[in-house]
Amino acid sequence: MIHGSKTHDRNISGPTGWLRKRVLMPLLYKRADRIVTVSQDIIPEMVDDYGVDVRKLSAINNSFEVESVWERAQEPLPPAMQAVYAAGPVLVTSGRLAIQKNQRPLLDIFAALRAGQAAKLVFIGDGELRDELVQHARSRGLRVHEAWGPEPLTPDFDVYFVGLQHNPFQYIRPASVFVFPSAWEGFPLALGEAMTCGMPVVSTDCPTGPAKCWPPPRPRRRCPSGRPSGPSTGC
Repeated sequence: MIHGSKTHDRNISGPTGWLRKRVLMPLLYKRADRIVTVSQDIIPEMVDDYGVDVRKLSAINNSFEVESVWERAQEPLPPAMQAVYAAGPVLVTSGRLAIQKNQRPLLDIFAALRAGQAAKLVFIGDGELRDELVQHARSRGLRVHEAWGPEPLTPDFDVYFVGLQHNPFQYIRPASVFVFPSAWEGFPLALGEAMTCGMPVVSTDCPTGPAKCWPPPRPRRRCPSGRPSGPSTGC
C-alpha cells in the first residue's frame, strides 16, 4: 500500500535516500504481486520512476465518514476559543507539524496577510517542528499562543497552536477558511474532511491528491507549493 508520493518525499534524501529511491524501492516494488496506491496520480511515478509494471498497480482513494465528520463539526468550541473566533476572520489548518505539511511558508503568507487584513491563524496538530514553527512565527512579529504554554487563552494573539484535538472538526467548521499548504501528499484526508465540513479551502497544488478533490466546475483556489508570495492576496 503506497500512502503518498515517494518521488517528491523530501524526507527521502541524501545518500541513503538516493539508495532507497534508486535501488531498494524499485527492487521491492518489482517483487510485489500487487501495489495499491491512495491516489491515481501516484501510479505514473511508480511506473516512470520505479519501473513498476502498470498492470500491478491500482488506486483506492481514501474514504470519509461523512455523517460522523458533519455531526462532530456541530459541537461548539470551548468558550475561550469561541471568543478567539468571534474576534475576526480565522484561517485554520490541520496536520502534523512536519516538513511535508509545509507550514513555515504558511506563516510567511499569514504575516503578509496581517499587514493589510486583521485575521487569526489556528494550527491543529503537533509534531517535530513545533518549536521551530513557534519560533519562526514570533520572528515574523506574530503573537503566538501555545496550548502547552502557561499563557491564558485570549483573543489577543495572532497565531494559535492548539495541539492535537479529539475533535478537530469543531475547530474547522466555524473558521472563515481552511488552508492546506502541503508540499506533497497521497490523497489528503485533512483537505477532504474540511470540504466535508462545508469549508471554503485554499490549497497548494502539490503532488499528489489535492487536484483530485476538485471536481469541476467547483470554485477553487489552488496555489503552487513552496511559494511564500501570492496566496495572501487570495486569502
